[in-house]
Amino acid sequence: MKKTIEDIRKLFTDNAFKDEQHVRFSLVGRVCQKLGWDIWNPKEFYTEYPVKRYPPQEVTVDLRGRVDVALILPEKNSDIAEVFIEIKTPYKLQSELVSGEIQLKRYNWWDKSAISVLTDGIIWRFYLPSIGGAFETSLFSEIDLLRDDIESICTVFDQVLRRDNFRKQAVESAEIIFDEIARIKKLYNVKTEAEDIAKKTGLSKYTLASQILKNQHNYDMDIPEIERLWDRRIPKVTQAPAAEKQPGKPKYEGRPDTPPPSGEIDYRVTQDYSFKPARAVVIKGTKITVRYWWEIKKHVFNFLIDNHPTLVSSHSLYLTAKQNDSMDIKLNNGMYTRGRLSASDVVKQCRLAMKTAGYDPINDLHIGYIESEHKRKGE
Repeated sequence: MKKTIEDIRKLFTDNAFKDEQHVRFSLVGRVCQKLGWDIWNPKEFYTEYPVKRYPPQEVTVDLRGRVDVALILPEKNSDIAEVFIEIKTPYKLQSELVSGEIQLKRYNWWDKSAISVLTDGIIWRFYLPSIGGAFETSLFSEIDLLRDDIESICTVFDQVLRRDNFRKQAVESAEIIFDEIARIKKLYNVKTEAEDIAKKTGLSKYTLASQILKNQHNYDMDIPEIERLWDRRIPKVTQAPAAEKQPGKPKYEGRPDTPPPSGEIDYRVTQDYSFKPARAVVIKGTKITVRYWWEIKKHVFNFLIDNHPTLVSSHSLYLTAKQNDSMDIKLNNGMYTRGRLSASDVVKQCRLAMKTAGYDPINDLHIGYIESEHKRKGE
């Protein structure tokens, strides 16, 4: 496998992979063959695999009902796939990440694959659909075929894609990795604080992290594990599938002129959001549809936690380890933030949090709402 990855890297250097079809056979097929899959048997390496139980009304030109590659064990006498692999053109995964996750979510709507993969040949994102919850949060590993350590890449491939491991052992390995990510997130919450104290006192940052986790978060993690996980990377979870990419600034954001027609989303900044039902939030160009104001805070804070984990340990977001109120919002890292707020306070806290993280609180965060009929009639 090491030699295969080294050769694939050379081919990328030579700009050999031009499109999705090149990636599907000459890269993904090659990797699968090294992992024991018979890529010459279409019953096992099934390209354009038709998803049989898929809501027909949702099959469109953009969202097909066929998986690029499905890996199947013919000896099971079943056409249920062990692995779904959705493939994109090289260097295009970031721009097609949301749509790719939507596709995989729909493909797993009825017959869940053991493992699902989204890749452009360079970045490989691995999902565990059986874990439950939103599909995008089932992400358990991400590797960069060009930049990551080859040994680490081989380990992930071997654990979760080797044919001999399906289905039981591959799923168990994925679950272990998934659980480890949760522990890494816990560690991220205290890393900055532990490092700051370590600099001032000369004490071990690992020992301090263990103590902070225990005393402030009621969470046990021994020092050898903390050392092992300290520099581990957390794969970034998108806000998909509810998210959609905005081509530019929302039409009405920040404009002092004519408001939008009745019923259309208004993005103009205002001091008072009372009587204005929430409809959308746009964070750094990604639009997410919402129905309630607390959802806006949840999406903004999750964005900041996923992209700036040090904010958690700096206490800038005022998070708590346990739920103190029935309206408190549970975030991606397992912590809570206050949800019992007025619409205006939600917006105020979100803009302040974005500013603390170094973003422009107005241009990088657009709040979409509509004027309620109650408000309009009073004007």
